[in-house]
Amino acid sequence: MLSLVLAAVCLGSASSRMLWESPHSVDTGDERNNFHVISHGTFGQDDSLTHAHDPTDSHRNVMKVKYADGSYSGTDHRGVQFYSQPTGVKGHSELTLSYDVYFAHNFDWVRGGKLPGLWGGTQTCSGHRSAEHCFSTRFMWRGGGDGEVYAYIPHEQYPNYSSWCKNSHIICNDHSGQSIGRGDFVFGKEKWQKLTQYVKLNNVGSHDGVLKVWLDHKLVYHSSSLVFRKHSSIHIDGLFFSTFFGGGDDDWASTADTYTLFRDFRLYDTHMDPAGIAFG
Repeated sequence: MLSLVLAAVCLGSASSRMLWESPHSVDTGDERNNFHVISHGTFGQDDSLTHAHDPTDSHRNVMKVKYADGSYSGTDHRGVQFYSQPTGVKGHSELTLSYDVYFAHNFDWVRGGKLPGLWGGTQTCSGHRSAEHCFSTRFMWRGGGDGEVYAYIPHEQYPNYSSWCKNSHIICNDHSGQSIGRGDFVFGKEKWQKLTQYVKLNNVGSHDGVLKVWLDHKLVYHSSSLVFRKHSSIHIDGLFFSTFFGGGDDDWASTADTYTLFRDFRLYDTHMDPAGIAFG
């Protein structure tokens, strides 16, 4: 058994490489330092993004995102959003993103909210806009802590949009993102959880895009028949750091001043476990 694990490590190391990682301890002067931020689509320049000591390592600073009581999409002090395009990441057909997230003890899931994912194309795949020239694969938390991938992707899914929407793992939203794998994993509070997603873009005209999701290294969702793009000019271009409650009305609003913590963002050029073992 040990020899198989060692072989997997060697295979993973030979076939995959880490393209980028966030600082081990964040810059207390600018928490976004080294994220290579694109200004378009950015919010949270108020005091929503700050830093805190890692609850499990007091010598280390991690990113802290604050959500004000009553906040949701469109209000002040609602969280943070920016597009990140680290050097060497633009223009890929497949990427693995991993990071750790920590929810505060008083975090009320309400109806849901956004968490970081991948993006490609124009920086417009959010806010009920078209996925004609872009895609995004943010995570979401939902009521009760249920997790999902909230994907802005074309409606041209397999075998057709109407049939695809009847899949038990899919909840369709005609004019916004598609909920993929809702409830296949569940978030907890007051502990670090490692989120990982692997995206391989479809060949244009084919239903062969791949999405895999792991929570704490356990595979919780897998599809190999998705359409992420309709045009060959669309590639994976980076990290979409987006986190807030909502939803666009106060039904989604935070019920308290609360926060999340983030650390250890990593991007790999293919199918790679952050521990160094090739994903199966």
